[in-house]
Amino acid sequence: MALIKAAVTDRYVYSLDATPITYFVREYRPSTNEIILKRLFDSNGILLDEKQTTINLVATNENTFFTNYQMYTVEEENDIKHEALNSKEHVFTVKYQLLHLGDEGESEVECMPVEIYPPGLKVQDYDIRFDKDQDRITEIRNKQLGLVKFAYYKIDEACGYVQGSVMRIYTSPYQGGGDMLNLIHVHVNDTSDEVTIDVAYMQEGESIKEHEEFKADYTGQVLRYKILVRD
Repeated sequence: MALIKAAVTDRYVYSLDATPITYFVREYRPSTNEIILKRLFDSNGILLDEKQTTINLVATNENTFFTNYQMYTVEEENDIKHEALNSKEHVFTVKYQLLHLGDEGESEVECMPVEIYPPGLKVQDYDIRFDKDQDRITEIRNKQLGLVKFAYYKIDEACGYVQGSVMRIYTSPYQGGGDMLNLIHVHVNDTSDEVTIDVAYMQEGESIKEHEEFKADYTGQVLRYKILVRD
């Protein structure tokens, strides 16, 4: 039994079914000769919540384990640990806006998903729980397998900016020198039809406060973002 425990403990295995299911060997129980497996993903490839300790478990024994399951190689296990378990491809991600229903002052707030990732996810397989007091999603549950790993981003209703996202700016030095910088590309997660951006170079002695006013641009549109360049 000690040999079995050493061979299977903390290993990753998959079922020898037509559609293989990946499991983690949670423990070996020598008193009953049981090997306890915990399922990692749901049928859509979304990670199941590891905090769930009493569901998605399979009990097998020495005979049925080696007949119905195959252990991953060490290299394959490393791929699971470093890629699959840390990839957004296996996280149910929701971008949503708040939808106000009813008259002003007595309106109720509802969650309106704008985008769900990964693409092609079968949303009908899940229940999304939204806390109206906190204006946020508190859990997402697979209807058959329970809680799943998820992430959420609230989209600003006024400007469309996806809260929690990161703006990325790609630049290069201006070949002519001086106080200039080439902005090659700006990436921002914004759901608006049009996005207005202004760029300003902060002169010596200037502070950010001098650039806090967001005026209309030359087309008459109110600016949404400002990029400040310094030194």
